[in-house]
Formats: sequence, C-alpha cells, structure tokens
Amino acid sequence: MSKYLYILVLVTGLFLRNQIQSQTYLTIIGTQHYPTDNVNSNTLYKELQKIRPDIILMEYDSANMDKKGNFLIQSNENEQVAVKRYLKEYSVIVRPFDFEGRNQFYS
Repeated sequence: MSKYLYILVLVTGLFLRNQIQSQTYLTIIGTQHYPTDNVNSNTLYKELQKIRPDIILMEYDSANMDKKGNFLIQSNENEQVAVKRYLKEYSVIVRPFDFEGRNQFYS
C-alpha cells in the first residue's frame, strides 16, 4: 500500500512542479451572435489577435461542426466569421462547447 501511495505522491509532485513552471490562461469572451454598432466580427477578431489563443471553444452546436473543427453549416454570426478569419492567419484548435442537437432542443 505504501508503495502505491509513494508513486501517487511522486506523480502528483511532478505534475504540480510542471504546472508551476508553465502558466495556463483561460480567457472568456462574451459577445452577441449578430453584429451591432459596438460588437461585430471585426471587434471579436481583434480580441482574438490580442489574446492569440491555442484553443478556441465556441458556443456552437456540436452537430454543426466536424471532429476537425470545420464548420458544417455556414453562418454570418460574429463568432463564426471572426474565427474563420482568424484561422486564415493562425493554426489553432477550434471545438464546439455546447451539447449536440442544441438547436433542435430549443426549436
């Protein structure tokens, strides 16, 4: 039993040491889906350029995106327009962050 506990403590210690050496930042951007005078795809795109994310999680129905993060349905919503523009310049992972069939559930 003590052998397993020691291994667990050792692994936990290595994990925590690695976490201390490299910081991870989580940025949440709240936006409106469709353009307004103050919020549009360009303002969202500029924020993405400032942040330079490695991963983008979008409020998006997972049924409308393939496993590689490609949009299966085209939209003029701020998020999709800004992310597609960002992907032309930067290589990042894009994934939906919602449940499958969300749009059908609320219809």
